[in-house]
This record gives sequence, C-alpha cells and structure tokens, in this order.
Amino acid sequence: MSTPTLPDDLSRLFLLRHGQSAANVQRVIVSSQAAAIESFGLTPTGREQVRRSVSEARAAGVLPETIRLVSSPLLRARESAAIAAEVLKVPVRVDVRLVERGFGEFELTSDENYDRVWSADRADPTHVQWGVESAASILARVSALLHDLARSDPKGTFVLCTHGDVASVTLCAARGVALSQHRDVGAMSNGELRALVSQRSPV
Repeated sequence: MSTPTLPDDLSRLFLLRHGQSAANVQRVIVSSQAAAIESFGLTPTGREQVRRSVSEARAAGVLPETIRLVSSPLLRARESAAIAAEVLKVPVRVDVRLVERGFGEFELTSDENYDRVWSADRADPTHVQWGVESAASILARVSALLHDLARSDPKGTFVLCTHGDVASVTLCAARGVALSQHRDVGAMSNGELRALVSQRSPV
C-alpha cells in the first residue's frame, strides 16, 4: 500500500488543538465517539485557551478575514470550534476524519498509557497494538480530508479543530519527517493554533 500524501500547498491550513478538557484534568484517555460526543467537554481554562489563541492570531493578521472552520465531532473539539467561530464570525462544519485517535484497550484508562502507545509508534508507526489506531491510519484519513478541502476551495483558508495525536501526525507529515517521530515533531499544547506549513526536506 502506498503512503498517503498531503496536498502540495499547505500554506492556508491551520490546526487548532482543542482546549483543556475534563479528560485532561481527570488524566483519562477518552477517544471514542461513544464516550466523548456529549461528555468530557472543555474546562473554563480550556475555553480561555482557545479564545486567547484564536483572538491573538486574528489580531496579529495571521488569520485572514475569510476562514472555513472544520471540527472533529467530539464535544471538546466542537466546543473549541464554537469559540473560534465566535471570534472569527464563521460557521463550523464537522468532519469525522478529524476525530481523536482511537486508543483501543486504553479507552477510559489512565493517560499514563499514552507513553506506551507513543513508544510503540517510535518503533513502528503502522502498529495497532492494544487495538490502537495506527499513526499511518490517522495520516490516511486526514490526507483524504485535506485533498477534499483543496478541491472544494483551492484558494480557501481552513482552520481544522482536532486532537493531539491527529495534529502531531499531520504536522509530522507536513514536514516530511517519518511518522515514528510525530510526538517529537508535532506535539501541540491545549488550545494552540499552528500553521500547517510544509517544510519538506529535499530528497
């Protein structure tokens, strides 16, 4: 199977990681739609994180006036996107391809298990140990979304509201770095907004 590739032009794409959530505070892994569509939303701190980062980006001219905002369906992301939408005065579209990485057997367990998954990622980004979604699978679904967005609006600017591993895998791929290094290259803070600018190394 060939490795999915991102669109050539990533200059008008931004990632927004959701703000601090109840799951972050409780230190529990909550990745499934069954658990997180209507639960584990943002904390007051998380709301402020998103509002501040998006407002500062707009004030600094980083984000243009015309934006298309796309969100993961999980509550913490939708709430983050709603705050961004209020600041940017745009509607929100939900796309399941931005959903959190599936953490399989680690669902609703301690977030200490993230390190076990990330250690396995460093050895093999295609692994599915413990029923976890592979980093390669994340890249495939995000790549499909980005190509769809590029076809729908080739000159459009998009802000994609998503989750930690989805963001780190996407940023890693955008820089042309092996997915095994996604946590070292692309880890984002809660509420952080970051441009997805391709910095591919020469072959």
